[in-house]
Amino acid sequence: MTDRSCVGMLTLLVSCLAFAPVGAQVVRGSVVDSATSRPLGDFTVQLIDSGGVGVAAALAQPGGRFNLRAPAAGTYRLRVLRIGFRRTETASFALGAGETLERTVSMPQISVALASIRIVGAQRCEDLPEGGDALATVWEEARKAVEAVRLTGSEQRLRMRVRDYTHDLSLRGDVTSNEESREREGISAHPYVSPDAESMARDGYVRQEDDGTTYYAPDAGVLLSDAFVSAHCFHLQRDAVTGDSLIGIAFEPVRRRPPPDIRGVLYLDRRSAELRELRYTYTSLPAAAVGRDFGGRVAFQRVPGGAWIIRAWAVRGPVFVVKQQADLSTSGLPVRGMSAVSRGLDSSLAGMHVGGGEVLVARTVGGATVWARAYGSVRGTVTDSATGTAIAGAQVELRGTMHQARTDSTGTFRLDSVPPGAYTLLVNVLTPVRFARSLAVRMDSGQVRASFVLPVSTLARERSAREAVRLAAQCAELRAARNREIDAALAEPVEHWAPRGRDSAQVRRRVEGATVVLQAVADTTGRIERGTVRVLRGGTNPALSAVRAALYSLAPEVEEPVPGCRLRRMILLPYRRP
Repeated sequence: MTDRSCVGMLTLLVSCLAFAPVGAQVVRGSVVDSATSRPLGDFTVQLIDSGGVGVAAALAQPGGRFNLRAPAAGTYRLRVLRIGFRRTETASFALGAGETLERTVSMPQISVALASIRIVGAQRCEDLPEGGDALATVWEEARKAVEAVRLTGSEQRLRMRVRDYTHDLSLRGDVTSNEESREREGISAHPYVSPDAESMARDGYVRQEDDGTTYYAPDAGVLLSDAFVSAHCFHLQRDAVTGDSLIGIAFEPVRRRPPPDIRGVLYLDRRSAELRELRYTYTSLPAAAVGRDFGGRVAFQRVPGGAWIIRAWAVRGPVFVVKQQADLSTSGLPVRGMSAVSRGLDSSLAGMHVGGGEVLVARTVGGATVWARAYGSVRGTVTDSATGTAIAGAQVELRGTMHQARTDSTGTFRLDSVPPGAYTLLVNVLTPVRFARSLAVRMDSGQVRASFVLPVSTLARERSAREAVRLAAQCAELRAARNREIDAALAEPVEHWAPRGRDSAQVRRRVEGATVVLQAVADTTGRIERGTVRVLRGGTNPALSAVRAALYSLAPEVEEPVPGCRLRRMILLPYRRP
C-alpha cells in the first residue's frame, strides 16, 4: 500500500479585508531627515506604550506622513525604523481620550554597518538578545523587513497577480507527475498563511491530517513572535557560496525532540541591509527522509514607498511508500511447514512534492505598477575539463530563486522567465560539491550564456578513493565486532543458553513451546557454516534430523550494513510439532 505525504499549499488570500479603527486616539505626523528636513518615504513607525510594548504600527504614506490609532489614552512614544539605518525614538508624550496629536519626527541618517561585521570560526547558537551587539543588529534589520511585509499585507496596500504551482519530483529532482500551475489576482493580505505562532511552537510545523501530512512555512507573524524567538537559538553565518556579499542569521530549535520544528537562515545584503531570503529545513522527520533537503525558501522584495512583499516561496516535502515486509531478525527465519514470522511495515522515500508561488506583478490599489517580473533566460553547458565530455544530469540553479534545471544528454541547460538582476549560478554535480559563477541578467540582453568546464572526473576519482578507504575501515570494525559477538555466543555452554541482548524478548517468544531449537552461523555468502550448528533444545527428538536438514537448506539474506561489506550472522531455527 502507499501513503502519500503531501505538502500543504501556501494559500494566496484574495479577499479584501475590512480595516476598522480600534480607537479614537490618533497620533499622526511626518518623518524628516534631521540634516535636510526633507520628508523620508520608506520607513515603519511604531507606537510604543509605557510598558515598552508596540500597540500600533504603520508604513510610510506619501510625503513621509504617518497615521496611528492608539487603543486607549495613555503615555506613548514613537519609534521609527528604516532599513539600513539606526532606529529613532521620541520622548514620551501623553495622549488623551479622543485626542489627535501631530508629531514631526526628525531622524538622523546613521547607517547600520553590516559590511563591517566579520564572522570568524564556528559561532555558538545563543538566545536573543544575549547573543551580542552584532547578532542583535542583524536580527533587528531582518525584523524591520519582516514587519514591513506584515504591514504591507494588513494595510491592503497592493494588488498582486500571483502564479501558484505544485508538482511531484523524483529523488533525482525530475518532475514526474501532478504538475499544476495557475494564476490569480487580488488584494492580498498575505501571500501564504500559517497557524498562529503559539500553535506552531506547541504542535510543530508538520501536522498529520486526515488526508495526509501538511508542511507549514513560517509567515511574518510567526517570525516576529516571541514564541518563535524563545523556541530557537541564533548565530551569525556566512553564505558559503557568495562569501561576504550576504550575511546570515541562522536559527535552530532549542528542543531536540518532536514535534517537528524548523532550522534555517535569514540572509541579508551586507551593503543595503535588505532582507533577501529565508531558507529552512524541517527537523524530526521520519528516518527515511533524513539527509534530504526537505524544507522551503522565501524570497523577499522591497518595493517603492517602503512596502515589502514576499515575491516567491516554495515548500518541498517527502512522499513515502509504505510496504509490508517479513521480519527477518536474528530470532528466526520463515521455513515451510514451521511457524511463520511476524510481519511489519517498512517506509521508504519515493519522491518529493513541491508547492509554491511567485508574484508576477504588484500594483497599488490605484493601479500603479510598483514591481513586475521582466523576463530573460540563462543558457549554458556543463562539460568535464579532463575528458571534454558533456555532463548530463547536473543540477543547475540560480541561488535564491526557484529557477532550477538539469542538463540534458548534451550537457545543455536552460532557465527561462528569469527577472533582471545579479545572480549566482550554481552547478551541483557531486553532492555536496557545488560550483558557483556570477552573472547578470539585463532586460536588454534577453539571453545570457554561461558555460562551466569542471574537473568532475578528477574530483570523482579522488572522492571515490576516499570513500573506499572509509568504507573499508568501517567494514573492518563491523566485522570484528560481529565476530566477537558470534565467538562469545558459541563459547557459551548449551545448558546455560538463554536469550540475551536487544532481541531477547522476541527470541524468547519465538522459541517458547518449540520442541527443537537449532543455532548456527550463516557466512557472508548466506550458507550455513557446518561447524557452528548446535542443538539448544530437543537433542533426542525424532524430528531432529529433519530440522537439521531444513537448516542446511536455508538461504538466509546476507546482512550488508554498508555497500560491499557482508557480515556473518547468527541464526536460530525453532521447530514446533505440527
